[in-house]
Amino acid sequence: MSKDEWKREANVVAQRFDKSQLKGVFFKHVMIGESEKVLVERNYELHEVLGPGRSKITGFTDSRFTDAIFVDVSVRKINNEIHRISTSEARELNLGFEIEFRVGDYDGFCTNCVMSRRTVTDTDIWDMFYMDLIWGAILPNVSRKTLKELKEGEELRKHAETEIERVMKKLMGKLGLELVSVKVKWIFPEKLPEPPPARETKAEERGPTVKTGTVEGKGPADFTEESRAEERGVPEKAGTEENTPGERAEVREVTTEGPERVESGEETAERLKKERLEKEVKMQLEREQEAKDMESALQAMKLRKLRKEQEGSQKEKPEKSTEGNGPGDPGQEIVKRIGELKRAKEIAEKKYYKKELSEGVFKRLMESYEKRIIELQGKLEA
Repeated sequence: MSKDEWKREANVVAQRFDKSQLKGVFFKHVMIGESEKVLVERNYELHEVLGPGRSKITGFTDSRFTDAIFVDVSVRKINNEIHRISTSEARELNLGFEIEFRVGDYDGFCTNCVMSRRTVTDTDIWDMFYMDLIWGAILPNVSRKTLKELKEGEELRKHAETEIERVMKKLMGKLGLELVSVKVKWIFPEKLPEPPPARETKAEERGPTVKTGTVEGKGPADFTEESRAEERGVPEKAGTEENTPGERAEVREVTTEGPERVESGEETAERLKKERLEKEVKMQLEREQEAKDMESALQAMKLRKLRKEQEGSQKEKPEKSTEGNGPGDPGQEIVKRIGELKRAKEIAEKKYYKKELSEGVFKRLMESYEKRIIELQGKLEA
C-alpha cells in the first residue's frame, strides 16, 4: 500500500495490510473513504474500528496492532445461480439469486469471514455459505417437490423463498454480514417434460409359466403321463389325445417366480445423475474443510513466526543490569512471554470451538504451546 488511500477492485469487500505496508515510519497514517472502515487488529483479534477521514495509528514500537483491514461497508450485491437442482422425480431446474448485503458485525466479520485471508471478495462470501444454503433450505423445500408442483404452485414457491431468505440471513449473520434483501428467480425448463410412460411387463420377463386346464369329458383320474409331462414343460408326443383339435379347453398362464424388475435406460441415467450430484456435493464439502484446515495451519504458522521475531528482537537488545522488575529484568520478560503463549492458547481454543480449526491442528498447537510454557516456567523457577 504505497499511499494512505485504499485502491481496490470492484469485487473486493475487504483487504488486509500488515503494519509495515502502511504509510509512515513512527506513526501510520490512513485515509478512510465515506463508505469504508478500518479494522485495527492485534494478532487476529479486533482492537479498534476507525471511521471515515484521515486517521493516525501509532506504530513502529507500538505493539497494540499488527494488521489493518480496510472494509467496504456500503450495500453490496451478489448475482449468482445454483444449477441443476434435482426435484423429487430426478428432473432439474436452476435458481438465480440477487442478494444485497453489507458488513454489520465487525468482530464477527474479522473472526469468521476474513480470518487470515489477505483479500475477501463477493465470490469468497458466496462460496462460504452457498453449500449450507443448499442443505438448509433448497433440498427440504425444492428437491422434495416435483417440477410440476413447483411450476404451478405459487404458494409452494413463496414458502420456499421465505425459507431461503431465513436460512441465508442466519448463515450471513454468522459471517458478520447483514442481509438487506434477496430475490429468487425460478428458472424452469422451456418445455415441461412428461413423466415416463408406465412400462408393461412382457410374459417372457415375468418368468416361466405353467399351463393348466381340463380336458372335456375327463376327470383328474383320466390324465395320462403325457398330460403330466406337458404340465412340467416336456414336449408333447405327436398324435396324443391332448393334441386333438376341439378337445382342449381354454388355457391360461400362471406366473411362478420371476426375476426382479429391470431398470429402463431413462431410469438408469437419472439414478447415475443423482449419484454424481451427491458425489460432487460431498467433494465440495471436503474441499471447503481442507481449505479451512489450511488457513488455520497458516494462521498458526504466522503466530509462531511472530513470536520468534519478538524473541529474536529481545535477544538483540542489550541486557541491562538493573535490579527489581525493570524493563531489562529477564524474569519479567519470561512472564510476559508466558502470558503471550497463554493468550495464543485461548485464541486457538476459541477457534477450535467455532470449528475453524480441525482437531489435529488444534492438538498440535496445544502441545507446542504447553511445551514452550513448561520450558519458560522452568527457567523462571531456576
